[in-house]
Amino acid sequence: MIRLIASVFLAFLLIIQYAESRSIRFPMQNCRHFKDFRKQLVFSCATQVFIGRNLQNQPINFILSNPLSLPILNTMNFIFNSRCTSLSNCTYAKANADVATTFYQEQRSNSLKIIQTNYTNVILILIIIFHMKHQIIYQKSLPEGYVIKGDLDSEKIYLFAVDPPIDLQFISIYNYTEKLYIGNGVFSLQNGNKNGIFVQGYIQKKFISPMFEFRRENPNTFDINYNLVRDTSYPSIKTYSDNNWVNFLNKLDKQLIQMYLIFLQDVQMVGISLGEENMEAVAHFKTFIVQTYLYSALPKNIAKYLKNKYSQHFDHTFEEYILKYCFQCRCVKDFPDLEIFTTGYKITIPIQEFAFSNTQGQCQINISSQNLLFGVRQILQYRVKFDPLESELQFPRAQLMIHPSITNLEIILIQACILLAMLLVLLIQYERVSLDLKHETNKFYIRKYIQLQNMVKQQIN
Repeated sequence: MIRLIASVFLAFLLIIQYAESRSIRFPMQNCRHFKDFRKQLVFSCATQVFIGRNLQNQPINFILSNPLSLPILNTMNFIFNSRCTSLSNCTYAKANADVATTFYQEQRSNSLKIIQTNYTNVILILIIIFHMKHQIIYQKSLPEGYVIKGDLDSEKIYLFAVDPPIDLQFISIYNYTEKLYIGNGVFSLQNGNKNGIFVQGYIQKKFISPMFEFRRENPNTFDINYNLVRDTSYPSIKTYSDNNWVNFLNKLDKQLIQMYLIFLQDVQMVGISLGEENMEAVAHFKTFIVQTYLYSALPKNIAKYLKNKYSQHFDHTFEEYILKYCFQCRCVKDFPDLEIFTTGYKITIPIQEFAFSNTQGQCQINISSQNLLFGVRQILQYRVKFDPLESELQFPRAQLMIHPSITNLEIILIQACILLAMLLVLLIQYERVSLDLKHETNKFYIRKYIQLQNMVKQQIN
């Protein structure tokens, strides 16, 4: 028995050791922001990884958002190779000569596998879906090969030099016509990207889980924790996908489907309110997008409502949502909080989380033309955990709740289960009492029988 307990305890210790989360730490000087296709500032950080068996040192940006409006990059990583040192090939390198200095040396690698040359030299169709109408409203030919040119490669990637390698596919770019500097390479952490570093680490059995989270333990660093064990005490919420979008894509070539699915951390809401006011009819959109935006963004229709109701606080001479007499956005704390309801959580966002000081020193509300945008500060505040393989999110620091609009049946079922459990306990107790009474009755009859026997013997004697 002691040996069994010791064996179980040892196995438990081994599991704990194996399941320990790991962390990539980014100095804040390696973090920057860029504008995505929504014209919103997106936060990302870079670190050194190692490529190939000869451990080429390569700076890589870890991002939760596609930095370019090229759908082919939704499901792919990319790294700039040494052919970009010819400045005519990559104009961004000339514009950012102080930082664009490290390129992947393909010729030095002894583990490079070229899967397809000139991978991006195709003319593809960009299809934009307007989610509210569920129909195509615009389409045009998009020559992606005019923006980036590169081969589809596979290499051994080491997050740390002492780690086992992960075989990872990426586009090795040798021509890039944009001036926007997005780093010397990008690992995409987007939802649904099966080429993601953490997903492939899990598939190749290097990690116990594809889950990761962002943390900031001190002002000088930013962390990504990975190899996380799922905590089942928190609800997991599936990210939302539009069935009409998927059904339409199913009619297209499967390769186009993989390239053009826009994978977002798009979470379905069951309710949204501003203070005591229900905003569902005002917001129109039933989802909010979780992304590493520098600032969260308020849906334009809710911002209009806010501006009309609290008109005395807004400067109406600007089209933007500028607050007057609001130094360092201190007045925003007087506005009611925005509350988001999902199937498992209630998430509260103060309006000041949507406010920032613009270049003129004015307090401005950050606006989204469509969905509510959930930024990096909220991701850190609520310790959001991402599962890119299952397309699920958890919000460990949000308020757990049951939303009455969708869970009446669940409440009834729970109450029924409790009543059944109580009835079962009563039946068990009744059975025990019945057995005890039966046993006592039998004992009583046996005693009486023995007494009668003794009385008969005494009379005979």
